[in-house]
Amino acid sequence: MALPTLTPEQRKAALDAARATRTARAQIKRNLKAGIIDPAQVLDSRGDKNIGGITVVQFIAALPRYGRARAETICAELGIDPGKHLRALGDQQAQRLTNRITPTTQEN
Repeated sequence: MALPTLTPEQRKAALDAARATRTARAQIKRNLKAGIIDPAQVLDSRGDKNIGGITVVQFIAALPRYGRARAETICAELGIDPGKHLRALGDQQAQRLTNRITPTTQEN
């Protein structure tokens, strides 16, 4: 299937929308790292287009004291594909992830 031909204005609008989405996702991850927003709130808002596009491993790695290796380990423990987007998580998966990353059960 061929891609539709876009006018220069349509192309610019699409590029601007993509840039805005990437910027919003980066800000969400910075806020998670800084502890400004609660991870449980982010998971509850996973239907939002900006939040929903973040992968599970990016989400976990954005938390304080977590990196990519620990994020992948947590995904394996919970049986969640690390490349899965937050919007694709089921309610039970989101709940298990929330329980695993809360400060009371955090690894030392």
